[in-house]
Amino acid sequence: MKTVNFDIFKKLTKPLPNAPGISLRSVKCGQDPPFAEASILAQDYAPLREDLASFRMSRHASIKSRVRGKTLAIRSEGEGALQLMMEFLCAINYNAEELMEFFDFYEKNFMSDSEAFSRVELKDVELDLEHVRLGCSAQLAEDEDPEELYAGLMPALERRAMGVAKDIESGQDPHSNPGAEISDD
Repeated sequence: MKTVNFDIFKKLTKPLPNAPGISLRSVKCGQDPPFAEASILAQDYAPLREDLASFRMSRHASIKSRVRGKTLAIRSEGEGALQLMMEFLCAINYNAEELMEFFDFYEKNFMSDSEAFSRVELKDVELDLEHVRLGCSAQLAEDEDPEELYAGLMPALERRAMGVAKDIESGQDPHSNPGAEISDD
């Protein structure tokens, strides 16, 4: 078996300042120790905090929030922290259509039995106001061509104007690596 690392990415349109509703400002994660953190901006955090408390109780999860300046910081820790955070973030109704589309894509392909994504493992997420990047890997047979894997992913990615940076070190900006093959048609 061989491991193939690649990034799935989407450029986002920067939201208008002070737009009404819920804005996701950033998502970041780390591995030592495992954590995921999201920063959210909204007019009222009480409903989000209530939803988070219900989610935490239903999953018996280590996920908490606190107001930090004008934003609500949500942090998940421990094994599965990233997947837990992404599951919670999928349930929020954002003020940006692109984010709603992204989380719909995530839910349909990473949280369900998507055949095309069945071998894809999410390693890390980076999201800010201008882009989202999913660091992924997949296990392939030694004689299997990674292009077959990518070809299977492309229909779901193309429907949402997303791309894949192939055969790169996870987390590396694909545009700064002249050897990386980038497909975002």
